Amino acid sequence: MSKKRLEEAKDYLEYWINNDLSLEWALSNEAKQHLKYLIEQAERVEELENKIDRIRFVNNDFYKQNKRYRDALIYVMKTHIEQYHDPKNKLEDIKFVVNEALEGEE
Repeated sequence: MSKKRLEEAKDYLEYWINNDLSLEWALSNEAKQHLKYLIEQAERVEELENKIDRIRFVNNDFYKQNKRYRDALIYVMKTHIEQYHDPKNKLEDIKFVVNEALEGEE
């Protein structure tokens, strides 16, 4: 239910209850309670959908972070000692790659 439609339903129900629009077809107290409950549930759904959107946003950041870490580990694992004249150079290269991944550089 859209926010606009939910607001309209709430306004209509409140107006109906306050003015008892139709004596021929008046809502019972039980029906009024059911309608209020449905409105509350629609509001709750909206809140949960907003939470899900925020969680997806955060999860996307974690996905990107994990990808950086995975890429750095793959680079380190594929690096061969023969590529370097000095093992010290390899260590410096690995430190650089790991630091870039941890700092969030892509």
